[in-house]
Amino acid sequence: MPDIEDAGVCLDRQQQFRFGRGLSVTDFTASEWCQQQVAFNLSAKLPKEVTETEAMAAGKKQHAELEAETAVEVEVETESREDMWALRLLATITALRQLQSEGLTREVFCFGLLQGCWVRGIIDQIELDAESRAIVVEHKTRFNPSLPSHAQKRTAKLQVLLYCALFGSLAASARQHLPAMLQQLRLDGCAPLGAGVAAQAPILAASHYVRYLWQGDGSELGQEHVHLDGFAVQQALRRHLLFWSGNKPPEMVPITEDWKCRQCLFAAKCPTGQGLARRPS
Repeated sequence: MPDIEDAGVCLDRQQQFRFGRGLSVTDFTASEWCQQQVAFNLSAKLPKEVTETEAMAAGKKQHAELEAETAVEVEVETESREDMWALRLLATITALRQLQSEGLTREVFCFGLLQGCWVRGIIDQIELDAESRAIVVEHKTRFNPSLPSHAQKRTAKLQVLLYCALFGSLAASARQHLPAMLQQLRLDGCAPLGAGVAAQAPILAASHYVRYLWQGDGSELGQEHVHLDGFAVQQALRRHLLFWSGNKPPEMVPITEDWKCRQCLFAAKCPTGQGLARRPS
């Protein structure tokens, strides 16, 4: 178990713990939940068997069942990291084609640069509305048949906003990584697309949502609408990138949210968790 002082040391967490491959959307939502917990997790390097709860395992199973409703799993043998990344990109292309033809697709890999940081993620679901605008949907499964707290909703909202930012810039991000292909085909990557071609790419709707599902029977508990808010997502990115870049120590959760510490493996080492333990029940 790491010491609180060790976890608070400013360091480039992307380089030390993510080996320069950038961050995932999950990294940002984890630091939105509790930066101090993320710092402990990175230092402790605990195995998944220790950190994965029963509710998390049930949630993964339910997500896999939702994906199976719209996609057929095909096993492809890979021989290198290049093979694996190529498959991810091919899966994204296939998902976008399904979105255009069927109006709904799930498990869409997306990537891009957000405030200079390479970010990647997998969108649970994208659907088209009546005007063919893309709506990002995040599924959150619940162990108990009730809607989550404000803090949990805030984390889910940030997740949807980050997915919207990545999906909205996906075409531009892909173009930046295809210079070799453009040179081979003698194409001008900066040439604007014709109106007919540009119209084929779905644009983002103004409102998206998080759908909460009960793990017990898969029934829907409710929805939380998330409206596009470029200012809010840029603010959140700046705050979390200060932590991930090592330019500031991790923040601990405020006293009003110290209930998060009850299920934290590092509560005994954290001042907030220690304060909760001393408080009369």
